[in-house]
Amino acid sequence: MREGDFELVNPTDRNVLSYRRKAPNGSAVLVVLNCTPSPQTMDLAPARGMVGGAVATTLLSSFAKKGQPVVKDLMLPAYGSWVGQLQ
Repeated sequence: MREGDFELVNPTDRNVLSYRRKAPNGSAVLVVLNCTPSPQTMDLAPARGMVGGAVATTLLSSFAKKGQPVVKDLMLPAYGSWVGQLQ
């Protein structure tokens, strides 16, 4: 996604970088990167709140299968990365 809004989801989290990109047509993706050698859990509630309480579907990940839904928490392995479509 080259065009659209950029918004940090949890700017105070020093372990997990997470941001949302929203295209002009309203579609949105969430990018989550675990920057630590330890597993991390990310609560998706802040990201869902940005787009009306929707769930996310995995688009690309270092640990999850494409199409796998994520409803509440995202469990990231060490240095794990995840990109999902917010619905």
